[in-house]
Amino acid sequence: MKRLCVHIGIGVGLLVLSFFAPKFFNAALDWLDKNGIVGASWLGIASWELGIGTIVICALWIISLFGLPFRWHERFRAAATFYVLGVLGLAGGLGAVVLPGFISLWFYKNGIWPIGMIFRLVEIGAAIGVLISLVFWVYQMVCAMFIPREKDVEDVP
Repeated sequence: MKRLCVHIGIGVGLLVLSFFAPKFFNAALDWLDKNGIVGASWLGIASWELGIGTIVICALWIISLFGLPFRWHERFRAAATFYVLGVLGLAGGLGAVVLPGFISLWFYKNGIWPIGMIFRLVEIGAAIGVLISLVFWVYQMVCAMFIPREKDVEDVP
């Protein structure tokens, strides 16, 4: 019974996080688009990946709910940990894209466009890095759920 309550609590917590994370992320992207940060358009793809990650974690939660008496509970907790780390990583990645974006915008406004272009390329590279990280994030959630760790596998003679 305790396992079921913990499992439902984790699921509800992830549901709340899944509801608010995209809202804050999209609000930040809208604000960045209004201020002329070009990398925000690249990060629009990240909102799709966040949605895919949310669907994956909800499906994993349902699967693990039916397999609760088995080892699925611990595996889902590992997948949930990856989910939370991915959402935090997305927030950090947003900062990694915004900083060179603001710097390039400042150089563009002051007429120093060659240096602004360099920072714009850094911004685009950071956005691509965030997108690749999010794909790996979804992959890690699925692996944490379905691929047994060494401590899960019993020694077979």
